Amino acid sequence: MIVVVGGLLGLIVIVAIAGLIHGLQLEHRLKTLPATLRSVTTEAESGKLAEAQGNLARAERTLTSVNSALYNDLDFEVLNVLPVARQNLHAIRAGVQLGLQMVGGGEEVLQAASPLETSGQLSVPLQQGQLPLQTVEAVQSAVENVAGMLPDAPSPPGGSLLLSPVRSAVGKVYQEARKRQAELQSVAAGLRLAEDISGARGDKRYLIAVANSAEMRGSGGMILSYGVLTSHAGKVTLVNVGPIDEISLTSPESAVSFPADFMKTYGGFAPTADWRNVNMMSDFTVDAPVMAAMYEHTTGQHADGVIQTDSAGLAAILAGVGPVATRMLGTVTAGNAVALTLSTAYALYPGRASRQDYTGDLAQAAFQKLTTGRFTSLKPLGTALVDASKQRHVLMYVGDPTDETAIRILGFDGALPTPGAGVTQLTVQNFGANKLDYYLESTITLGGRKPTVTGSVMTATIDLVNTAPAGRVVPQEVFGPFLPGEIAGEYYGLVTLYVPPGSFLKGSTPDVSLTTDPTMASQNGLSTVSYTVAIPAGSASHVALQIYVPPTPAGLRQLRFIPAPRVIPTRFVDRLS
Repeated sequence: MIVVVGGLLGLIVIVAIAGLIHGLQLEHRLKTLPATLRSVTTEAESGKLAEAQGNLARAERTLTSVNSALYNDLDFEVLNVLPVARQNLHAIRAGVQLGLQMVGGGEEVLQAASPLETSGQLSVPLQQGQLPLQTVEAVQSAVENVAGMLPDAPSPPGGSLLLSPVRSAVGKVYQEARKRQAELQSVAAGLRLAEDISGARGDKRYLIAVANSAEMRGSGGMILSYGVLTSHAGKVTLVNVGPIDEISLTSPESAVSFPADFMKTYGGFAPTADWRNVNMMSDFTVDAPVMAAMYEHTTGQHADGVIQTDSAGLAAILAGVGPVATRMLGTVTAGNAVALTLSTAYALYPGRASRQDYTGDLAQAAFQKLTTGRFTSLKPLGTALVDASKQRHVLMYVGDPTDETAIRILGFDGALPTPGAGVTQLTVQNFGANKLDYYLESTITLGGRKPTVTGSVMTATIDLVNTAPAGRVVPQEVFGPFLPGEIAGEYYGLVTLYVPPGSFLKGSTPDVSLTTDPTMASQNGLSTVSYTVAIPAGSASHVALQIYVPPTPAGLRQLRFIPAPRVIPTRFVDRLS
């Protein structure tokens, strides 16, 4: 009996070892899956439909073969009853099942997108403002379905009992699944937003706020022009573009306002009545509802959303639709749009009205081409717009909560985080009625101690350089002066630094540029330090602020810098230790 039992145990051990070797061989085949999926993603993004489908088919054959062995081979049945071996087997099975889900999901998405195939290439066209709505809706539904079925689990089952090769291979599959889920959620958000903007779920009207970033405000350039987009059943139409004074208000908007703490400090600038000050607050999710209400107040027409764009944002549109011919500027390209609208045109056409806004002229041409042209693929446009949104040159707001979520996922929302977040931002607003932001360089340097659980003190050094040529007075539209007592080329601005909530100002260094001392305030619960400056052409401002930062939770000790959409991006230097 002992001999028989010993023989059986020996046989089990032999089978178990064979099964383990077999499992590791299958694990080796599983290791190739993440690279294959990345190839499929790259091929699909570049429109190579046939290559993507071929890779998916090969991956499916491999995974099906591995899956069949895992559930039908005898040696795996033995492994299934042995400790440690069982956990490794289950992890491999879970990885294979997840791989099959991703492959099947990829095939589902490509099948839905097949009507968009032209000569082996996959692309979403736009013909005279009309989207292929039925296909876009089908793809969006498939993408959402696949994203929803992928697991939220951060790692495969088995934990510390997994052998190193198994943990590595299966872990990479799970890591790939998380990446694909995030990408699919972003794609689904983009498609959903495109559908709604094009009127797929009802007619829509959007206010275009054209921002001149040579005259900065909080969330972007001063609004000097506007436009209106309407949509119906997948077709988008540009109604008109004109100077903002066409829709000026005769009394302040009262239905929607700014937070009380913001109005306490800036209410004197009439931000609910004056379009030139409506975006003084840096948070676009707060500015935009006020803009929509102001538009409705003066026109009687409801705005379903607001799109704010500046010259760099319009350059992104040109990167997608190509050059445009404009009435005042001639041919404008993605490469010359910013310089031409914010500086060159004023030198080319001196003597025009001091509030002339060439950005509005470009906006009309760019949106007109977008809504009337024929484009075989929207990918170049989408890529350029997403890149522009990272510096907040294109911002969007809609009243629909689902669409607002999609906008946030895509990074177009222009929101400032809630008061509990560890962020910092620098805005410099032009109060000189000139267009000198085209010449203003800005740097913020943080030194001292990082926020800690016991509190800390940091020094925020703000350097501003007015690179306008000294002695330059022409064209006046750029260099001024416009107000009594001002000097041509001198930059008059409001500097605001957003700091962690509960912070307070301990002190600051004097500087000849200061026209008011730094003071603490708040905007929508976010703490701020503000002061005003006057910087002559060719001169600089150097102000150091000593700021106490209160006790901070561990997850917020690294301050995240949020850019402002300046012509010359603000340089951020983090020297906190």
